[in-house]
Order: sequence, then structure tokens, then C-alpha cells
Amino acid sequence: MTTSTVLPGLVAGTWTLDPNHSELGFTVRHMMVSKIRGRFRAYAGTAEIADDPLASAVTVTIDAASFESGNQARDDAVRSAEYLDVATHPEYTFRSTAIRAEGAGYVLAGELTVRGVTRPVALASTTTGSPETRSATTGSASARAAS
Repeated sequence: MTTSTVLPGLVAGTWTLDPNHSELGFTVRHMMVSKIRGRFRAYAGTAEIADDPLASAVTVTIDAASFESGNQARDDAVRSAEYLDVATHPEYTFRSTAIRAEGAGYVLAGELTVRGVTRPVALASTTTGSPETRSATTGSASARAAS
């Protein structure tokens, strides 16, 4: 077991995303006035942490039908063929392609596949704490949709 000098306390190996201690959510602007928050309740993922964390890889699979925003009518509309089309595309995936240090955090570049279309995304992330174990790391990531 090797610990990282780039991120002190980070242990090389396979880490499993724990849905009980994480959230896969997003915020979108609605009519330029308010923000709508949504999340996916069902997802699975792993991080293959290399001895050099910048050589690591992350994969996530999302159950598209698990989308919820707290408004049933909106949720049904978003799951429909007009938006997420969960009947035809039940799973979405993210696969990292690179990790780089940027400022005080990191950028996780990757490919997000939604409705059969794969596009590049970059997730700006921050991690806090100095974990002793794999369950002690906390962090967040955000991305802006491409125009």
C-alpha cells in the first residue's frame, strides 16, 4: 500500500464510490432567474488510484431513471424522450481521460456519454482533509456544460 506525496494520505488502489456518503447532483439555471437542483439516486463508480495520483482513472455509471428534482411533474418530463429518454438510454457513463493539478485543486477531464452522445467534460475538484483511510476523503467537483 503506497500513500501519495501529491495528496498526503491518499492510498493507491481501487476505491468504490459510496452512494451512502456521496451525491451525484447538478444545478441548472431556470429562466435566468432561479436554479433547479437535481440528482441521480442510483449510480456506481470506481477510482483506480495510481501511485502517482495524476495517473489515476475514474469511471461512473448512472441509472438515468433515478433522476429526481423534488417535483414529480418535472421529473417525469425530464425522464421522457424529450430530455433524458431513459426508456431508450437507461444508463449514462463518465470515464476519465486525464487528471491535472490546477490552482489549489485538480481538474478531472473525461468523457460523459448521455443519450448515446459522448462529449468531453472537465470537472474542477477540491479535496479536503488528510485521510488516514479510503473513507476519510471529502471533496466536490463541478463542471459547466459546453455551449
